[in-house]
Amino acid sequence: MLILATLILAAPALAFAGKPVAPKNTTPWQTPQYWPYAIGDQAPNLSDHFVIHYTDAGDLAMAVEVLGHLEGAWHDQIMVNHALPPLSDNGIAPPNGKLDVYLWRGIDTLYVDSVTDNPSTWWDDAATYIVLDPWGKYGATFEERRANIYHEFRHASHQAATDWWEDFPIFEADATFWEARKYGFARLPFAWVDFQARPDWSPFRDDAFRTWSMYGGALYFDYVSRRHFNNSLGFTNEMWLLSVNPPGAEFDPSKNEPDFIDALDQLLGEKGTTFFDSIVGFTRARWYTGSRAAGQNFFTAGAVLAEVTPRIHTRGGGSPKSSVRVDAQMLGSAFITVVRGAADPIELNVSFKAGGQNTARSVVQTVGNGSADAVLNLASGPARLRFGANGRATIAVTILPGPGMTYDPDLADDTQFSTELVFDRP
Repeated sequence: MLILATLILAAPALAFAGKPVAPKNTTPWQTPQYWPYAIGDQAPNLSDHFVIHYTDAGDLAMAVEVLGHLEGAWHDQIMVNHALPPLSDNGIAPPNGKLDVYLWRGIDTLYVDSVTDNPSTWWDDAATYIVLDPWGKYGATFEERRANIYHEFRHASHQAATDWWEDFPIFEADATFWEARKYGFARLPFAWVDFQARPDWSPFRDDAFRTWSMYGGALYFDYVSRRHFNNSLGFTNEMWLLSVNPPGAEFDPSKNEPDFIDALDQLLGEKGTTFFDSIVGFTRARWYTGSRAAGQNFFTAGAVLAEVTPRIHTRGGGSPKSSVRVDAQMLGSAFITVVRGAADPIELNVSFKAGGQNTARSVVQTVGNGSADAVLNLASGPARLRFGANGRATIAVTILPGPGMTYDPDLADDTQFSTELVFDRP
């Protein structure tokens, strides 16, 4: 079963005198004795959508609050932004087909898991349930509970109703995108720091929750939304619908076809571009964050995002020629700031070192010049790189599939591809 979590950091449940304690490996809907109380089926806390299960009569106030957050998430995601609602489990998880939500004090995490697949469809969709610890570290304040519950509901609804076995980082990037658009990017500095600290990684690398980078992938969706989809959320609904595939991908990743890249390529094709071109544009956008965001509009809240730190390549005053090698994963990038040497003219030639490339394709572009940024055509020879008034010039190198290469995100690994660039006086 696929579990989608804010972060999997399960801990033993805390014991309360006289009450049974659910073991941490408990499947809640199969063990209702640990959750003897519930709201959602009767007034004054009647819901058409949810049943909130809890363990202690004294937790009623928290259950009511959680129900309010979930109803708010339903309204915004389903009614306003036209996502698909959660699938009914038809009472397999008692007491009925509503979405079951279990408040589990002490587990200190939030997650979504499946109850059953949907036999009435040919694709891999699932009815789900949610586990929340609103007293844990992800529920420290009313605002944090509201935002994190909103995130989990995205997993339990549209994602589960379309393609329950997609590439794992996309679940988190998409849910974080919706969460940040609703409750602000400033809430999640840790996600943007981890993501921007690793530009050499694929924006969709699965790091098994070792960092917050998978969540930081939301920045790609924010950029693409603003650049190509009129700032909407709904294009990711379409992405999931275009990613549906038959069951089996959980055992054989090659069966996850079409995948999210196929879906995005189709959607972007309707806008006159491609998925890989969007990665090049996103690489440029990543430069314009933090103090560099002024006057740029690549992101919803670029000024609150962490900055990419470039590698510094300082030119000496002796030899007219220097070189630098950079390494990045497929779809990843490297940023290089070249510092002008004492004998350097205002422009240098930049080229690929002979034999310094591999089967991948390296796209080199200037960044930091605003509207004057440009992709450098190095395929047929050197291009000119011009220093700014501060004696520096920054370029970004993005790794894309080369001629004859295919890219399947389900089969991608952490292989680093090298590019060696040569800088020379004209």
